[in-house]
Amino acid sequence: MIIKGFEMNELTYNDQIGSILELYSEFLISENKKYNLTRIISPQDIIDKHFIDSILGYEKLKNSNFSTKQLVIMDVGTGAGFPGIPLILYDWICNNKISIRKMHLLDSNKKKTDFLHSLVNIISSDLDRDAIMIHNDRLENLRFYPKGIKKFNVNLKEVPTLFLSRATGDPEKVIKYINQFIHLNESEEVRLLYYGALSTILKIKSDKKAIEDNEVSDNHLKKLKGLKVPVRQIQPKGIGGITTTVKGEILDAYRFSEKNYTRISVLYSITNAPSVIFD
Repeated sequence: MIIKGFEMNELTYNDQIGSILELYSEFLISENKKYNLTRIISPQDIIDKHFIDSILGYEKLKNSNFSTKQLVIMDVGTGAGFPGIPLILYDWICNNKISIRKMHLLDSNKKKTDFLHSLVNIISSDLDRDAIMIHNDRLENLRFYPKGIKKFNVNLKEVPTLFLSRATGDPEKVIKYINQFIHLNESEEVRLLYYGALSTILKIKSDKKAIEDNEVSDNHLKKLKGLKVPVRQIQPKGIGGITTTVKGEILDAYRFSEKNYTRISVLYSITNAPSVIFD
């Protein structure tokens, strides 16, 4: 099933990635009742809706003008490790580590981060020891260095510049938390790659009732690529004297798997400068 899913979606496959994803799937199913990780528990759905979906959304970014060389990435609300773990496994095992240098996995649910620690111990032989860092915290509260420590005294290579949010609901809420994070950590510019249901983005683009994914024609999907996504004004708590510019662009809207699941990938840039403007 893994081989078929990779071939259908034109992803690079080898036996190593097949074996480790099979192990991941088995461990997820066996531990799911203990940790309440996911409602998706059939092997085929895990392959399609977790593994393939996780990898494809990021592949759309790689096909854009955005540079994806040696990124430090944070997966926000990672849950059982999606999309972060399949992405770094795919990059390291199938693409010679060209894209991802480090993956931060963030979730405020301790049961889920406990599961991630167990999972990473199982797959650690396929990755460097420090390739994955797990955070049991909320994004808006997460500091990468102690308060009062100047940025030049910190290894800034550890701080993520690309954030991932997959099927976590309204991306504007994620942007709000990212904005608080970058102020807290004195960052100036980051990107958010959001991918999930088409209806979520269409609902943001207009006040009309969100269209159902299966009602959208292939021709309409093609026309969505490259469109700008407006972001409503967000007022971060306790932040003043800063202009925050947020811009969004649809990288692609597409279908995948034999069941023709519909997905959309959107790249947001979040830039801060002393002096909140949203495009």
